[in-house]
Amino acid sequence: MSYWYQYDLSKRTALYTSYANAKNQKFSSINTRYNVNFADNGGTPGTPAKVFDIGIRHSF
Repeated sequence: MSYWYQYDLSKRTALYTSYANAKNQKFSSINTRYNVNFADNGGTPGTPAKVFDIGIRHSF
């Protein structure tokens, strides 16, 4: 399950946020926007993996 929201402040600037939740089974590899592998980073089998981010993007 994942959600993404973006709010445009102008043509070139936007605020964004996202949330993802996945069940980590048997050391599964879950790639996020930032290529985080939960199994290699202390993920415990069977526990949920959650990612939340928020930011500002500006195009030049």
